Amino acid sequence: MFSERFQFTLSGLMLLVAVAAGYAWLIGHPEIGAPIVLIGMPLLFALYVVCVALPRAISQEHPPGLFSRWFWWQPTEPHAEPRSDPAAPAAFAAAPTPIESFDRFSTETVDPAGAYQFANETSPRQHEASRIMTSTNGILTADLLGKVTVDAIEVTIVKLPCKSTFHLAGGDFSQQGQPTPRALVKVVGSNGVVGWGEVTPCPTWCYETSETITSTIRKYLAPAVVGMPAWNFDAIARKMDRVIQPGATIGQPLAKSGIDVAIHDMLARTLGVPLYVLLGGKRLDRIQLSYIVSAADADEAAAQTRRGLELGYAAFKIKVGMHGEQRDFEIVAAVYATAPKGTFLWVDANQGYGLDNAIRQAKRMATLGVAAFEQPLKGSRPSEFRRLVELGAVPIAIDESLCSPTDLIEYIKAGAVDLPVAKIQRCGGLWWSRQFCHIAESAGLRLMGSGLCETDLGLATGVHLFAAFGIDLPCDLNGRQFVESSYLGQTVHINGGFATVPDSPGIGVEVDESLVRQFDAGI
Repeated sequence: MFSERFQFTLSGLMLLVAVAAGYAWLIGHPEIGAPIVLIGMPLLFALYVVCVALPRAISQEHPPGLFSRWFWWQPTEPHAEPRSDPAAPAAFAAAPTPIESFDRFSTETVDPAGAYQFANETSPRQHEASRIMTSTNGILTADLLGKVTVDAIEVTIVKLPCKSTFHLAGGDFSQQGQPTPRALVKVVGSNGVVGWGEVTPCPTWCYETSETITSTIRKYLAPAVVGMPAWNFDAIARKMDRVIQPGATIGQPLAKSGIDVAIHDMLARTLGVPLYVLLGGKRLDRIQLSYIVSAADADEAAAQTRRGLELGYAAFKIKVGMHGEQRDFEIVAAVYATAPKGTFLWVDANQGYGLDNAIRQAKRMATLGVAAFEQPLKGSRPSEFRRLVELGAVPIAIDESLCSPTDLIEYIKAGAVDLPVAKIQRCGGLWWSRQFCHIAESAGLRLMGSGLCETDLGLATGVHLFAAFGIDLPCDLNGRQFVESSYLGQTVHINGGFATVPDSPGIGVEVDESLVRQFDAGI
């Protein structure tokens, strides 16, 4: 195609000839103007068509549309030079395919190998993504992202080997030697791409069981969501809230979370990008993890601490609220005495104390350098939590009481939280969890991250979210201590108490469906 300068010159010449012809006619010399109009103008127009219009019509450089194809002066959005994201792979293909992001104010570019870049381009937020051109990985060819819908949703309860007993204030989460259940949610897109999400049935922590999760998904949520555009996370979340209304909590949040996460995984795999790209990028390349101490006495607590130190952990989360104030304190003291000076200690009572107990324990925990005292009180009691925050003995972290972004707003207004805990399943999925994290950041609060004893599928999902929000305090993603991820092939890498954020498409773990069927509990 001819250069823009040539096209501009030719168009200007046409305009100049037209003006000259008109002027000649105006001053009374039609014998000059007529030849210009009858001969010069057709010749210049023919030259314009041959040199400018036809090449533009044939070219694929411009989007479809009469004006954008035929006329050089049709305005188009400027394209800034792409900058390399520091977390991106070093080498990129020569001509990556642009994808207009539907959930951020920038343009993402994905190369055939699945690498990515971000361009400094500002454009209006759109709810329909641009055309995805053919890529060599064959994930999606010449299709519109906006046409990808949720085609099918399945849920399977698997019973997996339990590695060790996990004690909670509300009752044992799992028992060593007995199978422990997890719900695996499979979402199939209309393009055939599959995504997965994990849910943890845990009646000793919340009200959702294996039976309620499967029935809620199969009878209510799946029929409502199937057929919806996969990229419209907000509409999907609100549709699920219409069929299962929020009450004291977000309304069956674990079941909703499984669908939400699986759709995110499917869509990220469709685009050939890691999950954190859908979440806005990543601020961290790896997430520090806490080792769980869930012990019956001080000696067992010390032994578990030594085991964590051998594995390279430098942070410990200690479960209390089960044995009375004195023994709980002895357990924390045993961890403090066993771990090196300066080790991050995080105490979690799982709603196991009343206000008077919590005030006394907070003062005692302060003498051991405890960095966070999580969920000492039951339920939604912002006035009581405010008493603990005002006490100032140790920072107060809140998990179970913050069931939704709205709850977090109320606790912030009440001055009743120091450290909000981000937990994907509790919030009903990644969509609401992102809003939760944005609210905490906007309020100037530091976030902590936690899971629900998931296998590596849920663990990796949490790693993506926490990396996207730069959560640099040690996180509670402890599933590997207690449950085998027996149904997975490729999985997340953990070394020395740090989990590396996966860079492969989607969540970054691979589910073996033959093993899912093998561990199917038949629920």
